[in-house]
Amino acid sequence: MQPHRLAEGMNPVHCALSLVGEPIMYPEINRFLRMLHERKISSFLVTNAQFPEAIRQLEPCTQLYVSVDASTKDSLKRIDRPLFKGILMTTLMFVEVLVTLIILAHRLSP
Repeated sequence: MQPHRLAEGMNPVHCALSLVGEPIMYPEINRFLRMLHERKISSFLVTNAQFPEAIRQLEPCTQLYVSVDASTKDSLKRIDRPLFKGILMTTLMFVEVLVTLIILAHRLSP
C-alpha cells in the first residue's frame, strides 16, 4: 500500500449512509449527521421513503436520494416486500415532504 493512499483513507471526506437497512431509523442519525458536517465530511443518504415523518425530523444532509422500487402499486407488489400497506401512498407523502423541505431550504439560502 502506498503511504499517501493510507493517509488519504484515514481522512474521509464523504460518508454514504445507505448500505444496510433504512438509515433514517437509526436513533442517533441526526447526531451522526451533525458530527459528519462538523468534520467537513459530506453525507450521502439513501432512503426508501417508508418513513416520511422521520424525514421531516432529519437534519440536513449533503445529498438525499429516494430509492423507489416500482412505479405502480401492482409492480411494487410483484417486486418488493414493503413493511407497510399503502407504501405507494406513503412514498407520495414523502415526495410532498421533500418538496416542502426543498422550498424551505431555498428560501433560507442566501
